[in-house]
Amino acid sequence: MIVTTTKEVPGKNFMIIGIAKGTGGGEERKKSLSECYDEALSDLEDCARQMYADAVVAVSLSVTETGGEKHRRNQVLAYGTAVSFLDRRNILGRSVRPFGRIFCYL
Repeated sequence: MIVTTTKEVPGKNFMIIGIAKGTGGGEERKKSLSECYDEALSDLEDCARQMYADAVVAVSLSVTETGGEKHRRNQVLAYGTAVSFLDRRNILGRSVRPFGRIFCYL
């Protein structure tokens, strides 16, 4: 699955499905920030797959640190736009013609 911070995937036209999100960390056990990022991105991909997405574009990551010195917790939220690539020849049995960033169904 393609997961990117850009708003486009070069050479691909797509239809927006919806928002995909994932979280990592948040537990009291000690985890590195890198592990929290990886967990959040993996969760994001799982969410997108459940939406039958081909990619997630415009991905952003947000980090929150909670707790005190003894019970510090990192939590990472990953979110983006789940998209499905369009095959110009056929979508739901109809032809598709790109018109800028909007697609006309013929």
